[in-house]
Amino acid sequence: MPPIKLPLPLNSLCALILTGLSGLMVAGLKPMLVTLYITQFGYSTQVTGNILTAEMLSATVGAGAVAFLIKRIGRRNLARISLVLLLISDLTSMLPFGLGWLVSSRLVAGFSEGLAVSTMAATITGLSEPERLIGIYNTLSMLVFASAFVVAPLLASAWGMKAVFLALALMTVIPLALNRSFPDAVQDSAARGQGPTASVPLVPATLILLGTTAFYFAWGGLWPFVGEIGRHAGLSTSEVGVVLSVSQLAGAGGSIITAIAGKRYGRALPIFICIGGTSLSVVALLATGVSVVAYTWAIPLFMGCAMMFLGYLMGLVAEVDAMGRVAGLVFAIQTIGLGIGPSWGAALISRHGYSSVLWVSVALIPLTILFLGPLLWISRGGKREAATQSTVLAGDA
Repeated sequence: MPPIKLPLPLNSLCALILTGLSGLMVAGLKPMLVTLYITQFGYSTQVTGNILTAEMLSATVGAGAVAFLIKRIGRRNLARISLVLLLISDLTSMLPFGLGWLVSSRLVAGFSEGLAVSTMAATITGLSEPERLIGIYNTLSMLVFASAFVVAPLLASAWGMKAVFLALALMTVIPLALNRSFPDAVQDSAARGQGPTASVPLVPATLILLGTTAFYFAWGGLWPFVGEIGRHAGLSTSEVGVVLSVSQLAGAGGSIITAIAGKRYGRALPIFICIGGTSLSVVALLATGVSVVAYTWAIPLFMGCAMMFLGYLMGLVAEVDAMGRVAGLVFAIQTIGLGIGPSWGAALISRHGYSSVLWVSVALIPLTILFLGPLLWISRGGKREAATQSTVLAGDA
């Protein structure tokens, strides 16, 4: 197996990954934030879901804006703007001015979160080995989240939600200090024959966006409530935190596999494995009536496969459009799914119980393969044809 070769200096790589990580914190911590909003603020499940939905929908606007702003403002400037806005909004969320103020602060936070993550993604897709870079990014993210799921409830218990928002604000300090090293231009896309004026292939881009929609709509409604699903299965809040922490480690494991393997086994097989694993996890929870035993292994399996899937999805995106335009739209679609998920999930749960979001996931996740399958097959065929041509040319030589 060839060694992993980083396409950036270490300081630029750190600036890139930490910027994305700062923007991803709220999305990754949603299951715990749902519980903390309920237990610390006394909000209902519906109000909590609506707050997170508003934040994630605002993140969708930020993620989508990158496709239009990245050439005008530049990657480094976009990253800096997103981090400054995120720092301010996290700090203002600490102020005790009521629900309206909190929602307003989280709307600004959401916009800056989407801006930060999408800027990172648009940069990565223009570099070589995007699967491995996303794998490295996801690995570090999962390790940070594994600690955060344990630390966040401890901070809230000791000092309230102010401490949690302060910790989120501090996550922006290091990437802001490193912003000067954030890559402001991507050269690799030109080497792959995709100049800045190249058009986006419509059919492949549409298939990718539809597959992304199916997967992240399901994930968005299920994942924010897996903590409450565990509590209703009989686990305590601290026990749920342990399972969620283990799930982050599993996500890191899936990301490590992506970072090490890269395209060694292609993209089709890993994506099929990821969709199969996430589907199996949800089916197991339904089949056992959300037993404690099933919960303890199904949730980590789900996260491990989901994070592995993201790396290979972004590799597929880079193959279609190395300039990062489709990447911005993919992250916007992901954010929409994650954004409206808490709202529709809470509405279903309040009417039909926690199993209802599991049933929706069972129906939607397999649709991902329905949309991505043809594109994976075409890509596989194209690689075989290219390999055949290379062999013939070598023989002629």
